[in-house]
Amino acid sequence: NEMESRLTVIMQRPVHQRLANAVITLANKFGISGERKINLEITPKELASLIITTRTTVYRIINQMEREGVLSFRNNEIELRDFNRLTELAIPHKSRVS
Repeated sequence: NEMESRLTVIMQRPVHQRLANAVITLANKFGISGERKINLEITPKELASLIITTRTTVYRIINQMEREGVLSFRNNEIELRDFNRLTELAIPHKSRVS
């Protein structure tokens, strides 16, 4: 069915892409405060469930995104630091043939 097909496509994407998409979706759904924080408290466990992965993987990717200045995750709050870069991470890239 269509739902299974969409889920299969999503699951074939790299985890960092799924997490970036989830953060963008949450920002669009719940809004962003003046401090660039998503108006939602969410735990790493809930994020992991949302993108169908482990908490350990979510921690690893969040740490990488924090080092790159994309976002900050403190006290179950996501602060968006570089929305353009986050959007780039969310987009599937086609492989290039030279």
